Amino acid sequence: MPDSELFIEKYVETGDILCSLEEGGYKLNKTTGYNLRRKFQDEIQKRVHERLRGSGPKALSVVEHLMVGADSETVRLGAAKDMLDRGGYKVYEEERMGKTVEEMEQQLVALVGKDGAKMLVSSVRTRKSVSGPELTEA
Repeated sequence: MPDSELFIEKYVETGDILCSLEEGGYKLNKTTGYNLRRKFQDEIQKRVHERLRGSGPKALSVVEHLMVGADSETVRLGAAKDMLDRGGYKVYEEERMGKTVEEMEQQLVALVGKDGAKMLVSSVRTRKSVSGPELTEA
């Protein structure tokens, strides 16, 4: 007699549909497996999240170990970047800087108004020797 609980447990453990079908006592048929995975999707997702939450401290420990003790400089750097990223220190994303001067001007005006934007631009220019376009009247 097929057992959906055993199917779910094995699928969460392995991610292998055929292995999970076999464990649950089902006929080895991928279509049946995909249908069962869809049917029990919410329960599978819940259990996967529970597993991930329980594995978090161990994963952190592994990354810390790699960051300090790996022989490869590339591995140490990758681990350090991963730690920074997960700690909220995101890597510089060049595509975020893809705004034109006009778009940045509009955003500044929207945030602080036309007079405030002129004052801020003027303040920056007096502190630093900055060359660039003047804030234009819209």
